[in-house]
Amino acid sequence: MGNDAELRSLARQLRSGRIDRRRFMQGAAALGASATAISSALRIAPTRAQDAGAVTMWTTFTANDLANVQAVVDGYNAQSTAAQVELVQIPPAQVTDVTTLMTAVRGGTGPDLYLFDRFIVAQRAGDGLLQNLSELGANDLLGNYVPFAAAESTFNGDAYCLPFDTDVRALYYNRGMLGADADVLDPANGPATWDQVAEIANKLNVQDGGNYTQMGFVPWLNQGWHYTYGFAFGGSFMDYAACSVTPDDPKIVEAFQWVQDYCVALDADAVNAFGSPSMQPGFDPAQHPFHVGTLAMQITGD
Repeated sequence: MGNDAELRSLARQLRSGRIDRRRFMQGAAALGASATAISSALRIAPTRAQDAGAVTMWTTFTANDLANVQAVVDGYNAQSTAAQVELVQIPPAQVTDVTTLMTAVRGGTGPDLYLFDRFIVAQRAGDGLLQNLSELGANDLLGNYVPFAAAESTFNGDAYCLPFDTDVRALYYNRGMLGADADVLDPANGPATWDQVAEIANKLNVQDGGNYTQMGFVPWLNQGWHYTYGFAFGGSFMDYAACSVTPDDPKIVEAFQWVQDYCVALDADAVNAFGSPSMQPGFDPAQHPFHVGTLAMQITGD
C-alpha cells in the first residue's frame, strides 16, 4: 500500500509539471512498480485543476473560431471563484490526427479538457485517451442535449464528453454570381436536383492555362462529405439489424458515382488544385474562394 501511495504521488507531480516523465519513470522503477500499476496511477492521478487551481484546455481551432472559444473561456473565468481555464492552441491538424494528444496522455501530461470533433469520441475512449465522465454525473446531463449529439458522446453506455455545438448543413450560393439561375435553387421553387446544380455551376467555370481561377461548385469542398451525398441520394450507410456497414447500398454507389463523374469531367486534378488549399489546417477563412467571390456555391453549415 505504501508503494501505491508513493506511485500516485509521483503521478501527481508529473501531471502538475513538478517532475518530468524521466524522473517519474525512474521513481516508479525504484518502487518496483509494474506497468499495470504505472498505468493505473496515471489514470487516477488528480488533474492540474485539482493540484493548482488551473484547468488546461486544448483546441486546434484557428481564427476566427479561436476567438469565439476564447470568449467562452474568458466569460467562465470572470465568474469562477475556483479553477481558472487556460486555453492553449495546439498546432492545427486533420480531425483524426491525435498524435499530440496521444503522446501527452501516454506521458501523463495530457490536458484537462480537449475540444475536438464528437464523432471520434468513441474511438478515442476505446484508445484510453479520454476519462469516463459517468462518475462525475455526465450520464445524467446527456438528456439536456439533442439525441444524436448525446449518442456520439458515449462509449459502452457511458459519457466521455459533453457536446459543445453542432450545425446544419446546406448548399450556400452567391446570388450575384448565379444571376437568374439563382431562382432554380430558391427553396420556394422546390428542391433542385444535383444535375441542375452541376449545370448551373459549369456555366461559371473559368480556366487560365489549364488552372481554374473561378469555379461554380466543388462537390467535396468544406462540408461536402461522402455522407452528404449518400443521404441526399436516399442511401443508407448502416444496416442496424445486421450491425454492419453498407457502403455498397445502391443509392450510396449512385451518389459516389455522381461526385466522381462531376470531378472527372472537369479534370479532377485541376479541381483538386483549386479546392484543396482552403481545406488545409490553418487556412485563413477570409481568403476562402467562396468569400472572395471565386466560388459560386459550397456546402457548409452555421
